[in-house]
Formats: sequence, structure tokens, C-alpha cells
Amino acid sequence: MKWGSASLRVPASMMNAFASRSIARNWRPCLNEILLHCLNPDRIVVRGGETEPCAGALADVYVDLGGRVEWYGKPFPTIYRHALGLAGDPPASEVIAIGDSLQTDILGAARMGFDAIFVTGGIHAGETFPAEFGLRNGVGDWHPVAVVESLR
Repeated sequence: MKWGSASLRVPASMMNAFASRSIARNWRPCLNEILLHCLNPDRIVVRGGETEPCAGALADVYVDLGGRVEWYGKPFPTIYRHALGLAGDPPASEVIAIGDSLQTDILGAARMGFDAIFVTGGIHAGETFPAEFGLRNGVGDWHPVAVVESLR
């Protein structure tokens, strides 16, 4: 994964500064022995109009440095199974997911067979839903039931 790519829009300077910090270099020999638990796989967030890296981006750097990561949260099924259990185990046909991240929110919904609303006003501002999303991610011709700019 290359930082600063258009798909993530994380400024390369942010991620390169993290990856090259002396602490990362000093810990590199131990990284394969230390398991990082990433509880939020989101790579970026927009706060106050500014794009910032999230835990998932830092975990990606950790992997690139040779570390091991245990991933939790969207798009992984465990979090959905837990949420469905709390909701009384409704069938997938009665669930709708709403999210602004193709890599976590929308991919997780697609893998679970949920309908979804893709919000384009978040981290993918100005982008359209990619026509090849389903094929590229192994979910066939899946696509969201709606694409909206905002929930307001």
C-alpha cells in the first residue's frame, strides 16, 4: 500500500513521518514478536475539514514494517455478528448499513449481504461509487441501494 494514494488521500508526509520515526526503526527487529490489535480499521477520518490518519493506517504501516496485526471492526464479520446478536439476529434482508468508507463500511456490508447507503460527503468526497467495486472485492455485482452526499 502506498501512502498518499488517491484512494486513501492520507497525506504521504503524515504516514512517511510515522514510518520513519526512530521509535519505529528501533522496534523493527521485535515487530514480528509483537501482535498489534487494531480495533478500528478505518484508514482516515475527516475532522473539521482536515483529513487525518486513523488506527487502520497506523496498523498498515506496522505491517509494512514487518509487524503482525489482528484486525477487529468493519469490514470483518465478527463485529457484524455481534451487532446482529444484540439486535435479535435479524436476517440480512432486514439490515441496512450506512457509511462513507468503501474499504470498511461499504465492503463490510457487501460481504455480509446487507443493503447499504454510501455517503459520498465523507472520506470519499466528490467521488462516485466505483462501478467495479463488487467484482474487485469478490462480492459479484453488489452495489449500494442508495448513494447520497449527506445524511442531513
